[in-house]
Amino acid sequence: MPACKAIKLVFTAYLLIAVTTHAQFKFDQAVVINKENGLPVNDIRSLRKGSDGFVWIGTAEGLCRFDGQLVKVFQAGADLHYSLFENSINAVLPVKNCVWLGTSQGISVLNTTDNTFRHYQFLGFRKADSLKRRFDQSVTTLYSDASGTVWIGTRDRGLCMYDKAKDDFRFFSLSREKFPPLKPALGSDNAILSIAASKTNDSIIWAGTPGGLQRVNKYSGDVRLYTFPQKNKDYQVAVNAFRRMYNHDDGLLYVGSWAAGVNVFDPVQETFTPLYVKTEMGKKILTGPISNISRRSEHEIWITSGAGLAIYDTRSKEVTWARFNDGPKNEFYAIDFIDEANRVWYQNINGLQYYDPAVQQFARYSFKHLSNVDWAYAFYILSDKSGNNITVCPRLTDGIYHFDKVKKEWTKTPFPHQESFKKEIEAIRGFIQLPGGDYIISGDKGMFRFSEKRKTITAIHKTLPFTPAHRRELLLDHSGYIWLANDADGLIRWKPETNNYTSYKLQISAADTSNPIGWLNNLFEDSHGNIWFQTSGGLGVLIVAKNSIVNFIYAKNEANSFPVALSFAEDRKGRVWVSGGDGWLGYALSNQPERGIVQKLNIKDRGLSGIVYQLATDVRGEVWGYTLKELVKVNADNLSLSTYNFQYGINEPDFFHFSFLPSGEMIFGGRNDITIANPLEFKRNKEIPVPYIAGVEVLNQPYCFAMSDSPLRLKYRQNFFSIGFSAQAYTMSKDVKFRYRLSGFDDWTEAAGRRYANYTNVPGGDYAFQLQAANNEGIWNKNILELPVHIATPFWLSWWFRTGILITVAASVYWLYRYRVSQLKKKQRLKSEYEKKLANVEMSALLAQMNPHFLFNSLNSIDSYIIRNESKKASEYLNNFARLMRLILQHSRSNYISLKDELEALELYMQMESLRFKDKFSYSITVDEKL
Repeated sequence: MPACKAIKLVFTAYLLIAVTTHAQFKFDQAVVINKENGLPVNDIRSLRKGSDGFVWIGTAEGLCRFDGQLVKVFQAGADLHYSLFENSINAVLPVKNCVWLGTSQGISVLNTTDNTFRHYQFLGFRKADSLKRRFDQSVTTLYSDASGTVWIGTRDRGLCMYDKAKDDFRFFSLSREKFPPLKPALGSDNAILSIAASKTNDSIIWAGTPGGLQRVNKYSGDVRLYTFPQKNKDYQVAVNAFRRMYNHDDGLLYVGSWAAGVNVFDPVQETFTPLYVKTEMGKKILTGPISNISRRSEHEIWITSGAGLAIYDTRSKEVTWARFNDGPKNEFYAIDFIDEANRVWYQNINGLQYYDPAVQQFARYSFKHLSNVDWAYAFYILSDKSGNNITVCPRLTDGIYHFDKVKKEWTKTPFPHQESFKKEIEAIRGFIQLPGGDYIISGDKGMFRFSEKRKTITAIHKTLPFTPAHRRELLLDHSGYIWLANDADGLIRWKPETNNYTSYKLQISAADTSNPIGWLNNLFEDSHGNIWFQTSGGLGVLIVAKNSIVNFIYAKNEANSFPVALSFAEDRKGRVWVSGGDGWLGYALSNQPERGIVQKLNIKDRGLSGIVYQLATDVRGEVWGYTLKELVKVNADNLSLSTYNFQYGINEPDFFHFSFLPSGEMIFGGRNDITIANPLEFKRNKEIPVPYIAGVEVLNQPYCFAMSDSPLRLKYRQNFFSIGFSAQAYTMSKDVKFRYRLSGFDDWTEAAGRRYANYTNVPGGDYAFQLQAANNEGIWNKNILELPVHIATPFWLSWWFRTGILITVAASVYWLYRYRVSQLKKKQRLKSEYEKKLANVEMSALLAQMNPHFLFNSLNSIDSYIIRNESKKASEYLNNFARLMRLILQHSRSNYISLKDELEALELYMQMESLRFKDKFSYSITVDEKL
C-alpha cells in the first residue's frame, strides 16, 4: 500500500509538472510603453485591442491608439467633432469601426475611419439633448455581447444598452419593492462595476455592483438582484462587491472582489461560494483585490490579483501555475488580454506592458544578487551530463555559483577561508572540474584546488613540478590530462594524479626563432585528441600521434593561418573551425592537422557583418558562432551559413563564454548572468506589418481628411505635402522597414528610419501613394496600401483653358490677317485714288500751263514759217516749242519747281512770243539779287 501511494504521488507530481510546464508563459523582458514613449500619463484605466489591429488605451488624460511603435493621443479640445469632451476615461470598448469610451462625463464614440467623435450624456433615463458639465455622468464599464449590442454600466443610473436604430439608450431598473438594497454594502446597487453575458442563455446579462449581482433579461427588461448576507458584516460588504466577473465554459460565474478574493456563482443552483483552492500557494496568490478574470482554456482561467498572476484549473480545483509580484524589483504580473500572437498585455503603475513570446527566446538568469562585485564576468561555465545543473565560475569572484535550470534558482558556494579573486590582479584565468568533483583554478594569484565536498581550497602552485607563470588557461582532455597555457614554459601537459608533466616550450620556440611565440591562448581538443591553440603570431597544434607541435605563423604563410585565432570548434565532419577576426572563418582537418587551415571564408561575402567572437558545437555536430548582432551557424553538409538575430531576446550581446549544454541548449556567460536558449525552438518573426497612413501635412500644416476610401484632394497651390505613415507591428516594431512611391511621379524609395514621405512641386493630376512594410526578417506585406491623390491642375494649364487660348490666338491671327488685308486693299484704293487725282492735277496743271490758244498760235506760227519758206525761223521756233513742252511736262510731275527752271521756261515762252510777233515788243526778266 505505501508503494502504491508513492506511485500515485509520483504520477500526480508528474502531471502537475507537465501541466505547469505546459501552462508557463515566459513573463520576461516586458515591452514597456509609458510617458517616455508617448503616453500622456502612466495612469491607464482600460486596455483593449480592436478588430482594426490597434491597441486602444484609456488613460486619465485621454485616449491613446498604439500600433506597436507610435502612440496617437486623442484629448479634449474646442472642436468636439474631432476631440474628446472629457479626458478622464474609465472604459474602452472597440466595436467594428468605432471605439466606445466611458468617461466621467458620459460616453464618447470615435469613428476610426475618419477620426471623428460623437458624444452622449444622460438626462434622467434618456439621452440628453446637449452637452455640459454634470456630476452624475460617470460611465464605469462597457461591454459588447455576442450580437454586438453595446452595454453601458453607469455609476448612478444602473445598466443600459445602446439602441442603434433610435440612437438612444434603454435603461434597466430594479423594483425596490421586490429588491430592497443590501445593508451594509460597499456602495449602491445602481453603480455597475462589471458586466458579463451568460454562456448558457443569450437573453441574460449579468451586472456586478458594490451591493450585489443583477440578472437582466435584455428582451423582457426584467431585473433581479442577488445579494448574499453574511453574519460577519465586514465580510458581507467585501463579498457582495462584484468588481470583476467572468462566465466560464462550465456555466459558472467567477467573481473577483476587492477584499474577498474569488467567489463562484452558480446560476442554476443560485449559490455563491468561495473559490475552492487546495494549496497554501494557491490561496496566497488569490488574496487581495482581483483585477481580471479571463479564459485560458475550456478548463482553465487566468486570475490577476494584487499578489500576482495565476492559472486556476476548474477541473482539479487548483492553482496550477503562479507568478508573484515583486514590488522592490518592480516586477508585476497580470493579464488584461492575450492577443492572437500569444502576447500578454496588461496595465500597471508603470504604464502599458506586454510580453512578446517572439522576443523571449533567450532566457537570462542573473546571479547579481549573490555577487559582491560590480561585474563578475562569467567566463567559465560547466554542466552535469543532464544539462540541468550548471556551475559558473566568474573571473572576479569569491566563490562559485550553481544554477538549477529546472527550478530556475541560484545558489552560491563561497571559497573557504575567505579566499577571494575579486581584484583584477587576482583574476581567474582557468577553471576545470576533475572527474572526482574537485575544481582546479588558475589565475594571476596562482593555482588552487577547490573541493566543495570537503569545503577546502588549497594553493597548489608551490607544489607543482613546473613553475606556473602569468596567464594560465586550463583544458581537461578526454584522457584526464590537464593542459596549461603557461607564458614561462609554453604548453604544458600535466597529470594531477601522478604529478607528471611535459613541457612543449622548446618545440614552440624552435619553430620560429626570429619571431618567438609570446603567449598561448584558447586551448581546444579535437576529436583525434590534437590540441589547438592561439599564439601571438598565428595558431598552432600539438599532434598527439606524433607528440609534436606544428606552428602556423601568419607572417610566414598567410594561406594556412590567421593573424589571430579567437576560438576553435569542430563539426561532425571533422573540420576544426577557427575564427580569425574581421569576419574570417576557416577550417583545418582533424585527421590532417599538419596542413593548418585548408579553406577560408569571410562572412562579409555572405552578406553578414562583424566579427565572429566565439565558436561552439551543438549536439548535432553543427558549429555556431556569434557576432554582436546575431548567431551564425555553419551547415556541416554544404558549408552554408544561417543566422538568427539576437533581437529575439537579447538587447545588447555582451558575452564572455559560449558553449552548448548536454541537453542541447546554448549558454552564454555575461557580466553577472547567464543566458540560455534552445536552438531547436528558435522561431522567426512571422508577423507581417500592416501599413497605414498616420497623417498628412500640407504646406507644413496638419491636413484633415477622411483616411478611409476617399482620395486625398488638394488644390494646385497645395502641391507641397508630406504623408506620415506607420504600421501595426507589435514584435520588434522598431525594425519595421518601409518603401513607398507616388505612382506616376516617382519610383520606389526605401524609408531609411523615416516614417514620412515629402513631396514638393508635384504637377496637377491623379496619383496613387503606395506603401509597403516588411518585418525585421525582410518579409514584405504583399498587400500594397494605396492612397489616391488628386492635385487640381491650375486653370492656365487645364485643357479647356489651353483650348480657349488656342482658339483665341487663332481668331486673333485670323482677325489680324483680315485686318492687314483690308488695310492693304484700302491703301491700294487710296493710292489709286491719289494717283488718279494726281494725274488729274497734273493734267490740270499741264492744261493750265499749256494754253490751247498758245499751242494753236505756236503751231500756226510754225506752219506760217514753213509756208513762207523761212525754215531757219521755223526750226528755231520749233526747237524752243519742243524745249518748252519738255519743261512743262517735267514740271507737271514735280511737287516743287526751282526758280531757275521756272525762269528758263519763262525765257523760252517770251522768245517764242517775241518771234511770233516779229520782235514787236521787248521784255526783260529781273530777279532780285537776294534770291
